[in-house]
This record gives sequence, C-alpha cells and structure tokens, in this order.
Amino acid sequence: EEEEEEEEYDPGLAVAMARAVLAASKRNDPEGVLSVCGVAVSCDSPYATQRKAYLGLARLLHPDKLGGRFAGAKEAFQALVRAFETLTAPPVQDAGGGRGKGKTPKPLARSNENCFRTRVRCPRCEGVWGTPDSGLQPYEYSFLMQGLRSYTCCGCLFSFGVMSAHHHCPLCQARIDYHPSEFHNQKLCGSCDGVFGFKLYPVGPRIEAALREEVLSRQKARQQARQAQATRLARRAEPVLTEDQRGRQAERLFVLGLTDACPRCGFAPDKASPADGDDKERAAHLRGCTDAAAQAKWRRRQAKKAAPLEARAEAAAADEEVQNAAAWALLGSTAQSAWLLTDKQLDAACGERGVCTGGGREEKLARLAAAQAGEAGASAHMSAESAPANLHAMSVPQLRAVCAAHGLVPPDGAGSEELISLLESRHDAHAALEGGGLEAGGQARLLGGGGDGNEAEEDEDEEYAGGEAEGADEDEDSS
Repeated sequence: EEEEEEEEYDPGLAVAMARAVLAASKRNDPEGVLSVCGVAVSCDSPYATQRKAYLGLARLLHPDKLGGRFAGAKEAFQALVRAFETLTAPPVQDAGGGRGKGKTPKPLARSNENCFRTRVRCPRCEGVWGTPDSGLQPYEYSFLMQGLRSYTCCGCLFSFGVMSAHHHCPLCQARIDYHPSEFHNQKLCGSCDGVFGFKLYPVGPRIEAALREEVLSRQKARQQARQAQATRLARRAEPVLTEDQRGRQAERLFVLGLTDACPRCGFAPDKASPADGDDKERAAHLRGCTDAAAQAKWRRRQAKKAAPLEARAEAAAADEEVQNAAAWALLGSTAQSAWLLTDKQLDAACGERGVCTGGGREEKLARLAAAQAGEAGASAHMSAESAPANLHAMSVPQLRAVCAAHGLVPPDGAGSEELISLLESRHDAHAALEGGGLEAGGQARLLGGGGDGNEAEEDEDEEYAGGEAEGADEDEDSS
C-alpha cells in the first residue's frame, strides 16, 4: 500500500502547488491559496468545498512528504493552514448593530486545546446524536451546544435542544449537567475529576449569515405565538378550580363514561359489558371506593407516569429560554431587538446592564433603550433585524413594546394604526428616551434631541446655504 501511495504522489506537482501557495500567501490572498488547484474557493463557498480543497492540498504539501524535495514545504503548509482558518472562521457581529462606524468584523476564534466533541444523546431513546450517517456538518455541534438550534433524533424523531439533551463526559462517558454558558470554559467532571472543554468548529460568513436569518425568523414567530397564547388565556378567563373541585369534576366525568378509570383507585369497568346500566355501575363503585391502600397505589402510579412528561415540559421550556437568550446575543444584544425576549430573559438583560426591572414590559424596554443610547452615545434606530416581519399582525401591546424598544413613546390610548404609522415613519430615524411623546397632529417627536425636527432641518439648510456661499467666494478669488 505504501508503494502504491508513493506511485500516486507526484513530487513535481507538489512542488508547483507549494510555490503557488507561497505566492498567494505573500499577496495575503487566502482564497487564492485554496484555489491553486483550479477550483475557485472563497469565503462564501460551502464548508464541504473549502474542506475538500484544504485536505487535497494538505496531502500534497505535508512536510513529511515534501520536506526532502522542497525547502519551503513547512512554510507552504503553514500558509495553507492559515488560509483555511481565515476563510472558515466566523466574524464577530458589531455590538452597535453594524451602523455608523463601519468596522471590519473580526473572526471569532478560540483555542481548542483540551477540548473535545462531547457525546450527546437523545433524551427519549438515548440514541447518539450527530453520528456520521446523520448528514449533519461538524459545526452543527457548536450550534447545538450554544443553544442556537434544536434538532430531531434520527431514531425516534423526537425534537430536542441543548437543555433537554443528555450530555456525557468525553473522558469517562458519565452523564454530566451542561449549560450553554459553559461552552467556552473548561469543565470539571464530578465522576472522574477530569477537566475538559467543548470543541468549537469554525463556520464561514455565509453559513453564519444564514443562521442569523433563521434565528431571527424563528424568534419573531415564537414571540408572535407567545403573545397569541397570552391573548387566548386572557379571553378564556376560566375560574381556577380548587383541588376538591377538580376531584369532583373527575368523578362526574367517570360516572358519565367520559373517562375510563376511576379517579380514586384506577378501577376500569369491563368494556365488553353492555352500556345499559353502566352509569349506575360506575356510581356504585364510587360509593364503595374506600380502599386507602388502592387509592395511594393509584396516586403513586399517576405521579410516576406524569413525572417524565413534566420533566420533558420543563426541559422544553428551558430550551426555549436558552435559545431566546442565545438568539439575542447572536443578533448583537441590542435594545432594538429586545422586544423578542421572553419576560425572564428581559429581566436578565436589564439586570446585566443595571437597569431597574420593576414595572411592566413596556417600561423595561424603554429603560433598556435609554441605557443603550447613553452607553453608545447615539439614539436607537430601526433596522431590518429589529423590525417585526408584519406590523399589521401584531396586537397593540406588542406594537407598544416595539416602540419602547426603539426609543419611541406613543401617547396613551394610541390604536394599532397610529402605532404602525409611527414605526413606519421612523424606520431610519434616531430616537432617545428622555421624556416627551407625540406632537400635535400625530407626528412623532424625536426625544432627547433638544428641539423639534423642523428646527434641525432649518439649521441644516442654513449650514448648506452658508457652505454654498463660501464655495462661491472661493471660486471668485481663484478666478
């Protein structure tokens, strides 16, 4: 096999590729480095294409093979590694929303020393997640562990996230507790006392941009669903039943044949018996159902049956909270997109910035917007990411929350059409929260500007006219 491999290896081609790699590296052209084989590779190419080009060149340029034939083999191989890392490393999003300063995003990277791809299992069937035959890319592990995505088990088709998944130590394979906040830290295993980290797989800018769009769309849909559920619950306004009332209601349903088992002991009448007189049989059973041991056994069985369902519901709620926080961090942690946060995550965001968490949701968003405007030295603005997908599908409380997140204070009693008009008219406007509201006629006043918009426009016109006059004087002097 070694002889066949030596026959397939072409030293002349390897030296030519090494020289081309060094030339492209000197031009600081990482895309040119990976494209020396003739296939164009860029930062927008799929990860599989980038990796294939890298592995093909690595086999040719490895110093163990090329070192005795070309003096610059080691330097060429190092240039190839740097080019691959540059193209696949994700950029860091500007915390200010990418507006105004125009800074070049820096690649997000950290050392993977003592880091492992830990084993993740499905919480329902205990099947291993992310196996090679699942069709998932390596970077999907980073998405899951950071709480950015949920996945579906290939075996039982159960959907789960990072909080509901079962995680294992890579050293002893014992079950461990995990939270996305630990992804960039070293963790101590309580079973084997081993210390390990979690591997970070780099992704390209195109993949990260697609992930950001997916996360934004999902969070907007979930926020709409939460508001719709809250509206339905408010409309229903069912009276809260006591435990005794729920027990009597369950007994009545059993007598009427709407439930199969006795709510006290679990007795189920024979379904093969005729329906005539069935109500009397069930009622007679309830009158004689006084066996305390049977009732206690039935309660234990019901509690044991409900425990996994409750645990699964709690894990699903934890997954949603974690994904909500991770999505907000991915979108830049700006106050303009804070209207997408759940109430729990909104309180956490206010606490991190030293903002008071008292009052309603609208008040918290307003304080958060004011705090960010003070830190950045600029007022809030509405961007494509922070704007809702469909303003007309939102309720009045939702629209008021979006206004507060963008630094706008609508008047009390404003309807949906007025709020939509306010948001649409200020799509590119700056706003701050330092008192005030709407001017007469329904026009929004930019708060904290020290004056109204007309005065600002007049000042700009005067400066522009003055500049034209000075320019005309200079032309006359030069002529």
